Amino acid sequence: MPELKYSSVSDARRVVLKTLARQQYATADQLVYWQGDRGKSWVYEQLASLEQSRLVIRHKPMQPHVFELTRRGYRLAGAKAPMGSRVKSWSVMSHRCHRNSAEIRLREHYPTFQFLPRSALYRYGVNPGHGEHFGVADDVRIFMLLDDYFFDSSRIGHAWNRTHVPHRAHFDRNSRVHKWSEMATLYVIAATDPQQYNEHKQYIAKHALEDTTAMLKLEAIW
Repeated sequence: MPELKYSSVSDARRVVLKTLARQQYATADQLVYWQGDRGKSWVYEQLASLEQSRLVIRHKPMQPHVFELTRRGYRLAGAKAPMGSRVKSWSVMSHRCHRNSAEIRLREHYPTFQFLPRSALYRYGVNPGHGEHFGVADDVRIFMLLDDYFFDSSRIGHAWNRTHVPHRAHFDRNSRVHKWSEMATLYVIAATDPQQYNEHKQYIAKHALEDTTAMLKLEAIW
């Protein structure tokens, strides 16, 4: 199939590409949310067309399916493809989709909220661990610890206050290393398992973290 040029992609399809470039992995229903007034059938039609053009990959072993861009898709979205292994990890894909669910839920309270990519955070001297995400809205800075893999509640205090080892390739050595507790105005613990949610809630109450910490119950997608 001939290489598609940027100008040959319709504006509507390009919006879907750009959305998926920001999220990296997403379900069709999540993409429907980010298209605003566009209906579900329209988004499904665009995804089928983009898949046929080899701009989108559909991961079919799981229901709902997970979508991601091919390298051609990233180029046409005007974005860089993520670095790393080409071997697709189910845990990475599912975690990213649960992060999407959290962003959608947080936008109910903060309409402009978006999580920032890891690369944008390195310059602040933070180095996010697995499950650690940071985003901003107009007047709020949120650090979220996402539990869809059953971590021990003791990680809640450690993640909030740990001193990071900066990513030296992106960090200005004249700047200071930050902690999440210094960057964020709100700490959110999100959990997809009801028992984990309750255990984390009890930990927060026991350690008097209610003033800075909020709980977010997410429905597991799979």
